[in-house]
Amino acid sequence: MRFREKFFHSVCRVFFAATVTAALTVTSAAAAVDSAKPAIQLAAGEKMAHKVVAGALGPWQQASVWLTQSDTIDDGPYSGRVAGADGSVHPLPPPDEPESAFMMKVRAVMFRNVDQDSSKELIVLFSAVRIGPQQTPYYAACVYKWNGTAFVRMTDVESRLRGARTAADVTQRLAVKPATRGAVK
Repeated sequence: MRFREKFFHSVCRVFFAATVTAALTVTSAAAAVDSAKPAIQLAAGEKMAHKVVAGALGPWQQASVWLTQSDTIDDGPYSGRVAGADGSVHPLPPPDEPESAFMMKVRAVMFRNVDQDSSKELIVLFSAVRIGPQQTPYYAACVYKWNGTAFVRMTDVESRLRGARTAADVTQRLAVKPATRGAVK
């Protein structure tokens, strides 16, 4: 073999060995991450509407939020469930937009304390558009609070967040305290 052929073969061997090693490392890391996920499985006909997000929520120091949508309808409204660190799984009340009339994209999922107690609530920020000609998309949020037995929506906070497009918008709107009745302007 000539020098160029030997060099080419040695470069190929090194490249192949490095590629296989990197692939095995990535596979091992992915397996470690998968084993840490909660035991929620996608049901038949479901796909993820957003990546799984975990954080402190309600009574749990660590809870995972699963937002899914139909795998047969493009950008259909989401449905959700929360898996607590204790293994419990709780459904989220659905958004107001019906699947047959709206397209929706989840833009952000965040944990924030939006009321007077010490626990955090869940905010799902989304954009939606009514199906039909010349419909304008809008931005809104669903805000969920754990009431001790189930998640409920906080419609007063949702109205304050209507139109927020980013997490920074949410932070700004939550910083403004709502006006009280009889307040002087």
